[in-house]
Amino acid sequence: MAKAKFNIFKNIYFTALIISIGVVLLSYLVTFTTLFENIETKSIDQRFEKRGAVTNFGEKSKVVIIGIDDGAIDNLPASYPFPRSYYARFIENMNKAGASAVGIDILFDGVDYKNQESDSLLQAVLTKYDNVILAGRTETESVSGDRYQVKSTDSLNLRNIFYNINVGVKLGLIYVPSDRDENIRRYAITHTATNGQVFPTFAFEIVQYLDNKAAGRQGNPLIIKKTEEKIEIGNYHAANWDGYTVLLNYYGPAQTFTYIGLDKVLDDSTLVTNPELANLKQLAEDLGITPDSVAKDETLYTQWAEDNFDNEKIQRLAVLYEGATDEDVENLKSLSLRYDGTFEDKVVLVGSANPEDKDMLAIPFRKGDSKQTNLTYGVEIHATAVQNLIDGNNIAPLPLWILFLILFVASFGIFVITSSIKHIKTRISALFFLINFAFVYSIIYLAAYIIIVLILGYDSMLLFPPWSGQFDLIPLVNFSLPYLTAAILSAIIAWLMHRVKFEPETTLEFGNILFVALVSWLILGLAQYLFNEHLIMVKVVPLMSAVFLGYISSIAYQYLTESKQKKVIKGIFSHYVNKEVVDKMLENPDSVRLGGEKVELTIMFSDLSGFTTISEMLTPEELVVLLNEYLGSMTDIIMQAGGTLDKYIGDAIMAFWGAPIPQEKHAILCCRAVMAQQAKLKIMAQSWVDRGFPRLIARFGVNTGQVVAGNMGSSSRFNYTVMGDSVNLAARLEPANKEFDTLVMISEFTHEKVKDEFLCRQLDLLQVKGKTKPVTVFELIADRMIGEDLTHMEKVVHIYNEGLKLYYAQQFDQAINVFEQVLDIEPNDGPSKTYIKRCHDFIENPPGADWTGVYIMKHK
Repeated sequence: MAKAKFNIFKNIYFTALIISIGVVLLSYLVTFTTLFENIETKSIDQRFEKRGAVTNFGEKSKVVIIGIDDGAIDNLPASYPFPRSYYARFIENMNKAGASAVGIDILFDGVDYKNQESDSLLQAVLTKYDNVILAGRTETESVSGDRYQVKSTDSLNLRNIFYNINVGVKLGLIYVPSDRDENIRRYAITHTATNGQVFPTFAFEIVQYLDNKAAGRQGNPLIIKKTEEKIEIGNYHAANWDGYTVLLNYYGPAQTFTYIGLDKVLDDSTLVTNPELANLKQLAEDLGITPDSVAKDETLYTQWAEDNFDNEKIQRLAVLYEGATDEDVENLKSLSLRYDGTFEDKVVLVGSANPEDKDMLAIPFRKGDSKQTNLTYGVEIHATAVQNLIDGNNIAPLPLWILFLILFVASFGIFVITSSIKHIKTRISALFFLINFAFVYSIIYLAAYIIIVLILGYDSMLLFPPWSGQFDLIPLVNFSLPYLTAAILSAIIAWLMHRVKFEPETTLEFGNILFVALVSWLILGLAQYLFNEHLIMVKVVPLMSAVFLGYISSIAYQYLTESKQKKVIKGIFSHYVNKEVVDKMLENPDSVRLGGEKVELTIMFSDLSGFTTISEMLTPEELVVLLNEYLGSMTDIIMQAGGTLDKYIGDAIMAFWGAPIPQEKHAILCCRAVMAQQAKLKIMAQSWVDRGFPRLIARFGVNTGQVVAGNMGSSSRFNYTVMGDSVNLAARLEPANKEFDTLVMISEFTHEKVKDEFLCRQLDLLQVKGKTKPVTVFELIADRMIGEDLTHMEKVVHIYNEGLKLYYAQQFDQAINVFEQVLDIEPNDGPSKTYIKRCHDFIENPPGADWTGVYIMKHK
């Protein structure tokens, strides 16, 4: 016996292999689209929110923020913006307090003409201390990479007049790139000018200084090195996120870092703050002496002065006047910022904490429920970057090769497993009951989650009871009651599904959906775990896409392999009837029977004029080629416009819109198809003229109304068609065009539905042969929606309508004059010529007082 030949293309694993490769590529590519990129960035925010803020971070941080807040603006004697002498004092005080580095997140982009002396003071301090890093910015920074367009270093506008590399003043660029949603998740590393000069960003310049200082390097040389995986700054390192940024590892929402007001660190014995001045005045008032007298009396100093930063004068006076011991002095020292260790070996950053400066940026953490609570001051973003580099805990991306491997495994596994589940052959009813129960329960839980969390705004829904140290029955019952209720309801629904003999195929599809949902949940859980425990950021959008597309691919695979018979039937019958009719027959076999239903639709009849003449000029073979060319082009247009081809009658075509698939705008679709056919026929007719044939035109009749639509014929042979008076009227309107030398005639019923989108004009009040009731008919002239200039034709229609009014008013002489005006504009206007002839006839033979204007057609 011959061994059956193995067909690799029918093997599910080979199919899964091929499909998975495509799924992997597509899943990865979707991450670069705007929509999915936004979803990915929001998933990053969710992982931060679920991880939560780092506890007691302020005590562990190596970075302290000095904020220029409302308190500083109110308490310091000089008006804001502050003179540069304040920043000179700040640098002095921070170095006295033992700060390892001082960063000033403020742009000094011009001379302070009001306090030029203070500029000199700041310049002198910057020359004195080498641990100060200034902020700079360029006007040409770009988010597209690490280069910006400048001609030379001389033309760089770093917006800081104190930056002078020759005297050792250091500067870092404060440019921070934002994502599409304006949130700050990344921090730039360096910028390279077109001349090759590299400028570190603010945080990287600070950390570079720290490492250079620790290594004893002179002149703060550039030591930042990039590889594909990481950024190295001497002994410090960070994970390379995308080649020119690092992904920030936020420690919490706004003000997670220690914030101290600028007034507190400037408040020493040499500066009298506004609160101290108020205290001094109040004390003078209480003592009944002048404020100058109080200020000069050292014994009163401790009663009005605060000296938050440096209370050395208070210490000296305490010893002098109160006899304080060495232990008392040490206790006093511990009360001041200079000596309490707040700044010892810390990186101190000063920046705006004033909302009016508009230096507030969105980050992944929220401090509350309001949308605005994810805003923080720019200086805290720099502080986060510095702290990340010091801790070495920037977030790393999952290596690309690992991501691709996981994508492949996920898509391959989902495809094979879901395809296999569909082929489970079992009669175990308990299995189907469990699947239905789990699916219904999941739907109920999802609905409850949407209502409770998304609509009502609760934080979350617990899946498990919050166990305490001891067992307590009542809280457990209260917790379990809603879940138990949902379980009972799900069991009842699953039992009912079993009783009504629910389709096993549908139940197995439920099982597939549950499996895909479980895998998706596990992926999200794994992504959160890797983020929390290993600081690895997994891109969840491509993974979820791979799972989803793997499942969709398995559905498509099942459809293609299990519907071959349907495809054969469809392929055969689509040659004879409309594709949608075949689809309806396949979806609902009961519809394949005699009879029909009453529906409103629009019917079109068309016929070639002069076809008999041209047929006499051609051989039968040539005639078939030409006829097929015409009918094929017209049919394509009908199909593309959503129409159903009913039949060919020689060179005539019958089609309709609105059945078998309901179409709300069937009249508009039909008229638009007629206009397209006329345009196509003009092109074809010219090509036939070029081949020596007479020019052909086609006339159309269109009507809208109630018909019976369905399968008509005998039990052995039938066709999907339409029947009724509305069909007959459409058939009569097509030849009625000859009366007016027009190409497209529509009934009043069609006109009512299309008049806003098409330019039309009334032709006649017509009573077709075989009918007793007249119908107003119109000429379909042009489609208003295609953007053509219709000024000329609108003018023709306007004058024509005036003539028509005179005609019906039996003012035939005046009507002739008006219709002749139309012919002056449009010499070949058939309706105007027709009415001029009728007017002459009525002048010779007046119609009488009982004339209604109805024109009775004597022929079909």
